[in-house]
Amino acid sequence: MKVTKLRIGGTLLTIALMGSLVGALAAGAFSGGGEEGRIGQLSGHQEEITQDGEVTAVEYEHAIADALDCAARQGLEILRAPEVGLDGVTLEYNYGTEDKALVDTYLATFDKCYLEHAYVVDVLFQTSVEVETLREENLAALEACTGTSLDEIRRGEIEENKLDVCRELSGTVETATIDPGLLTELITQ
Repeated sequence: MKVTKLRIGGTLLTIALMGSLVGALAAGAFSGGGEEGRIGQLSGHQEEITQDGEVTAVEYEHAIADALDCAARQGLEILRAPEVGLDGVTLEYNYGTEDKALVDTYLATFDKCYLEHAYVVDVLFQTSVEVETLREENLAALEACTGTSLDEIRRGEIEENKLDVCRELSGTVETATIDPGLLTELITQ
């Protein structure tokens, strides 16, 4: 899952693109839409990462970092560097602007960088059996450890130190196996 937050005039607009939206994403449902929003083919680096049939956690992290670096080079302000989210797997980060007139430009710029550097790697990693299983296990363990529902945790209704202790118990995925059918679907849209 890719979670981005775009700061607009003092408030944050959150854009969450989850594995369950893979079909819409693969169909070019980015802010730019149309033909320029489609993948068509893998960038060299994403092709290199996916050739062995696996995406490692390190490759996933690097792909997201590359997309954010690209966006920063295009003038986007990165407000929060990638860090692991509540599920123990997904990288969360923020980019934004205070200028409402620049929102569409920011979204289009990030979409372009994300498509070029991270999209296929992100989708394949996030939708792998290994990651989906671990995500469910980590979130269930987080609820059990804190004695708090995920909705309450997300609303900040828990002591931060208790959350930190419980998050340290989360498992990790070193390597995720690529679904070859999904890879083909993503690059032939």
